[in-house]
Amino acid sequence: MDYSTKIALGLEVKGLLNIQYVISSKDEEVYVLEANPRASRTIPYLSKALKLPLVKYATKVALGYSLRDLGLKPGLHPRPNYYAIKAPVFSFTKIKGAEVELGPEMRSTGEVMGIDYEWSKALYKALYASGVKVPINGGKILVTTIVSSPWKELKNLGYKLYSLEDHEDFIKIDIKGDELSTLANYDFDLVVAVDDKDKAWRRACFDIGLSCIVSEDMWNAVVKMIMEFGDKDIDYRAIQDFYKEEVWLSGEVAGESR
Repeated sequence: MDYSTKIALGLEVKGLLNIQYVISSKDEEVYVLEANPRASRTIPYLSKALKLPLVKYATKVALGYSLRDLGLKPGLHPRPNYYAIKAPVFSFTKIKGAEVELGPEMRSTGEVMGIDYEWSKALYKALYASGVKVPINGGKILVTTIVSSPWKELKNLGYKLYSLEDHEDFIKIDIKGDELSTLANYDFDLVVAVDDKDKAWRRACFDIGLSCIVSEDMWNAVVKMIMEFGDKDIDYRAIQDFYKEEVWLSGEVAGESR
């Protein structure tokens, strides 16, 4: 927030400012990739999640209105009492044989949103809407390259774990032919292929429509989601229902001047 404020003031921006940061995993040093005085795809997402006409506000500010003129307070907007999680959508299936991997450039072709009062449910909805169907309360998971994870806990929750490697917590699969042929011989619910040497397995999953996790960070989030989910049921409701019940964690209620 401090960096963004200084950049906005330094550039004398009035309206929307899109800033992309990278934080080093080694020393947590912050780098700025770009700062553009424009809207991004996040703006309509935030407008929908918070029920705020951000483009209208930004246009008014650019025309000379102050935040207080618009009934807003400077600083961070209060958090609602629900979670809104954005998940990217990729179109790897449209180009057969293309590598399925993430990089610093924009590769997503859209986004979806999952909303719920519980973080685990919101993430589940977002992933499901993006095409990643994570089995809850048990299922068959193939882990192509074993990484550090609470595998025993997952087994206790009813998951059957398979791998290409020998490991006491996993059933080693028999590779018959290529990756596509091998996957066809098993009825997996999810594949975890987070190592770069597993690109062929990722590609095979997309070719047959099998959900696949391709980054370790995402897998860690999925594990946390599974652990928190328990035996809860998913309830679906319109976003307008969340607006009606909206309570701001700062103590303000929806509709008050912020």
